[in-house]
Amino acid sequence: MPGIAMAEPGRIKRLCPGDQKRVNVGVNGTANGTATIQITYEGDILTTQTVDLSLGLTNYTSDLSSLARHESPEWFDDAKFGIFIHWGPYAVPGWGNSTPWESYAEWFWWYTTHPAADKSSTEAYRLRTFGPDWNYDDSFANFTATNFSPEAWVDLIAASGAKYFVLTTKHHDGFALFDTGDTTHRNSLHYGPHRDLVRELFTAAAIHQPHLKRGTYFSLPEWFNPDFAPYGFAQLPGNTSTSWPGLPAVNPFTGEVEPYTGRIPLPNEGNFIDSLLLPQMQTLAHTYGTDIMWCDCGAANATAVFAASFFNQDKQVAINSRCGIPQAADFDTPEYATFSSAQRRKWESNMGMDPYSYGYNRATPADGYMNASTIVRDLVDIVSKNGNFLLDVGPRADGTIVEAEERNLREAGRWIAGHAEAVFGTRYWFVMAEGNAGAVRFTQAEDAFYVLWVEEPVLRDGKVVVEAPLPLLGADRVVVLTGDDDTAGDWEVQWEKVEGAFRFDVPLEAWEGEQYCWVLKIEYRA
Repeated sequence: MPGIAMAEPGRIKRLCPGDQKRVNVGVNGTANGTATIQITYEGDILTTQTVDLSLGLTNYTSDLSSLARHESPEWFDDAKFGIFIHWGPYAVPGWGNSTPWESYAEWFWWYTTHPAADKSSTEAYRLRTFGPDWNYDDSFANFTATNFSPEAWVDLIAASGAKYFVLTTKHHDGFALFDTGDTTHRNSLHYGPHRDLVRELFTAAAIHQPHLKRGTYFSLPEWFNPDFAPYGFAQLPGNTSTSWPGLPAVNPFTGEVEPYTGRIPLPNEGNFIDSLLLPQMQTLAHTYGTDIMWCDCGAANATAVFAASFFNQDKQVAINSRCGIPQAADFDTPEYATFSSAQRRKWESNMGMDPYSYGYNRATPADGYMNASTIVRDLVDIVSKNGNFLLDVGPRADGTIVEAEERNLREAGRWIAGHAEAVFGTRYWFVMAEGNAGAVRFTQAEDAFYVLWVEEPVLRDGKVVVEAPLPLLGADRVVVLTGDDDTAGDWEVQWEKVEGAFRFDVPLEAWEGEQYCWVLKIEYRA
């Protein structure tokens, strides 16, 4: 095609029947037009076709068809594992009860003013702990961040094996952890710790763990902000509707209206969307430099305008599926759930280390948090289905992280570090898992294929059988991936194909000491 020249051809080392792969082709130049694509094998042209191409930086507009062209960036596909952090004044009560009556602790204010939705005795806890005259905003004074060490946080995130993090910059209570300028004073600079907590964490990451991508959770609605009232209770049609009130909260014991501390008149007598929500999102994008805009609750929004400016930056960024406009979404976000099969569209499962809370819940015992085994197995399962795993921790009000959460993250991180090549930068395989369930998962890279057991494989006479059409050829080398630098690659595995299945002769001592997940690596040689 005139105006461009191929700089680097795309290459595929192995493509088995029924599979498909995406390749990157490097080109120099920018142009629009029709290009000819050839697929060759050992010098022979197998097929030729023409395609319409538009090469160069895309200029996104707020038109939905324009936004729909954006995809999750390659770094996000490679990253696989992120840490979610729910932190705010809700950590002061820190209450979500315990299983089977547990609810999200970060919803404390909502549940105490909407007892019909509460299954965790939140209202009773509020009364006996704080008394009838306490209002939610009284928690601001005790949200101190006294022991918050942003460097320690990012070091823990890196030690867990995660490649990115997402911090709650503002939850549904409307309390922000960043400088919201003249949109509101309801933030951590004016109340509580009197610190810019987002800036501190982002700066620590940039200095001490620069490989970590930085994301921002941002709630579109604010439950009890009177400025949100015009959008409350589904008064507006389509994707501008909402199920949140936008009315002042009422103290359930005194009947008095609770304050909405820090609220100030909106600039230029504007509305909530144009004068508060959009400027705050733009601040996170262009002042704080977020890599991921992780919205919540959809509802009334200015996402089309925001996404156009966000996508037109000179870096790769991503938006999740909760910003109110499906066309702007780069990935889907199942909550405390995963998919049973591989998904062609990129997705990210988010769940807490707490059994059923994102924010800190003082009712959860140490042995109730997700352990290293579950972290590793969930990660492998999700990655094998084209997903990312966003795992949440809920720090205390003083900025300390629950000891059990830190311990389990570090333990999982040791396994992840030793088996990183089977996880990060890989792509899913359409066959996915053996049968409809089973314990076998698969990932693949350009030069290798990985077979991962999320349950300890049963060896019969030193052999393990995989009933799947693996992309394994006679010249390939199969090794046990142990995660031990001293023995990595030492355990070569003999194999044979028998009646449509593959039988691997694994030395008994090869997997000795392995735990959580057991991995075979197929090194492509042909």
